[in-house]
Amino acid sequence: MKNRVLDYYYSLSVNKKITRSFMTALSLLLILLSVFTYRVSSAILIDKAIENTEQNLRLVSEKLEIILDNSENYSKIAITNNSVQRYLSAPPTSDPLENYNRSVEVSNALADIVDSKTFVDAMLIYDRNGHLYDSGGLKNVRNVNDEYVRAFSGSVYGPVWKDTAKSNYEKEGGAHPVVSLLQKFNTAKDGSPLGVIQLSIDERYIADQYAHINIGHSGEIFIVNKQGTIASHSDKSQLYASIGQEPYYSWVIGHEGGRTFSLNGEDNLVVARTYPRLNWIIVGIVPIKEITRDNQILMEKTFYLSLIFVVSAIILTILIARSITRPLNQIKKTVKSVQEGNLDVWLELKERDEIGALAREFNKMVVRTKTLMENMVEEQKKKKEYELAVMQSQINPH
Repeated sequence: MKNRVLDYYYSLSVNKKITRSFMTALSLLLILLSVFTYRVSSAILIDKAIENTEQNLRLVSEKLEIILDNSENYSKIAITNNSVQRYLSAPPTSDPLENYNRSVEVSNALADIVDSKTFVDAMLIYDRNGHLYDSGGLKNVRNVNDEYVRAFSGSVYGPVWKDTAKSNYEKEGGAHPVVSLLQKFNTAKDGSPLGVIQLSIDERYIADQYAHINIGHSGEIFIVNKQGTIASHSDKSQLYASIGQEPYYSWVIGHEGGRTFSLNGEDNLVVARTYPRLNWIIVGIVPIKEITRDNQILMEKTFYLSLIFVVSAIILTILIARSITRPLNQIKKTVKSVQEGNLDVWLELKERDEIGALAREFNKMVVRTKTLMENMVEEQKKKKEYELAVMQSQINPH
């Protein structure tokens, strides 16, 4: 194979050798340069996308912190409210009117907080006597007093957050996903337990915090828990779905940062950030092709520019090759003429390079050869004349 290639190369004319060698070398150089540039620039773009997405996920985390901090503050305001403290710490009564008045006063106190805070979906209090108070506007409320009171019977008085779940009440549109804060509280007077407060946040409000954050044309941000269940998503059809079978699941559970995964046959950048307060993981997914779209457009423009450059280089190479082969062909033609015995030739070349030097030396050689031949002819002529004179003198001695 190697010998065939060499034989083919040696059989080419100088013009073709120069042109094809240059075209091959230039094409390989451009291909290698394009591949290297594309890979390096793509890596830079992906690193930049990871950095930008991490900043966006950090922003989501900060927004969640504000919501949860405010929620805990509102729950403290509710459980320290004078009406709540007074009526819930009052001795039980069998008077229906008194119980009704207590319920109205406590519910009004809760409603005042909920009505002024758009992200608080509802407030409910389960007191130590099994009564339920809510912030109003709720229907079909499921009293989970026993469940919550038992759960908090041995706990401290700090807030506990529950993962996204269907609300235990209905509003317009029925029950809906909520994230709930539960906090055990007591009387301000003697510290005896009063009950448990529930503050619920509509999951849609949480999703609104990142729904308008742009991480690519079709990129998305969502939140999952440690079990791989989606706890918040802009697309409500995805809520409660499991990502346990996704190739990135095991990675996002134990890592932060970004990594590329193949999803549905396409490479995607997956960026994760943990949110320990709710035991959540904030996930951002962006298709790699969107990240490198500008790079692909640049590569297309580079391709066309390279094509123009290659065509120009080929034309220039052909001109250079012809500037070399033209005088060589002229020398070849002159050499052939000399081989045929014509010494009255002269190479008229304007080149001052090595080919021009070769032509000048060739002219000198032809001149010397012609002079030598003329001298030899003259000597032969004189020799013959001398021999003829000798022969005549021998024939005619006198």
